[in-house]
Amino acid sequence: AEVKASFEAGIKEYLEMLGSWVGEHDSEKAGDKAMAVLSTMVGAVMLSRVVNDPDLAQAFLDAAADQVRETVAI
Repeated sequence: AEVKASFEAGIKEYLEMLGSWVGEHDSEKAGDKAMAVLSTMVGAVMLSRVVNDPDLAQAFLDAAADQVRETVAI
């Protein structure tokens, strides 16, 4: 339970930081976008690590980076 609580606290910090970057005035929408961005980034890293093909691994990372940039409009 302690490990989960610590991990959750870190996730909440990342979500708060990401929420401040998405440019939404509605805090609920900002929170939703932050969750989508964090999920996309974590998923891309995880998928890039579990495949043997380096080109496929890089494609996951590149696609996620493009999507995140589009979402946060940077």
